[in-house]
Amino acid sequence: MRQLYFSDTALKQLQKIPKNDLKRIKEKLERFCAQQNPLHLARKLVKSDLGTYRWRIWDWRVVFDVDKSWQIIIILVVGNRKDIYK
Repeated sequence: MRQLYFSDTALKQLQKIPKNDLKRIKEKLERFCAQQNPLHLARKLVKSDLGTYRWRIWDWRVVFDVDKSWQIIIILVVGNRKDIYK
């Protein structure tokens, strides 16, 4: 299983998410990280201003980067799909 690290920005954003959605996001992140290839479930971002990849979790988007060893996933931004790319 890969390790998840959260940026300070992502941690602040997670605190603002309703608890029931936060639980769903946490469960999905754990499931994604347990996959043999978690990038299989991700999409590469066209504009890499926020990060390189994103996961879609219901109405939420999790933008992240992966280290060169592919063992550490760094969560950069978490937000609602209508606001995250603005």
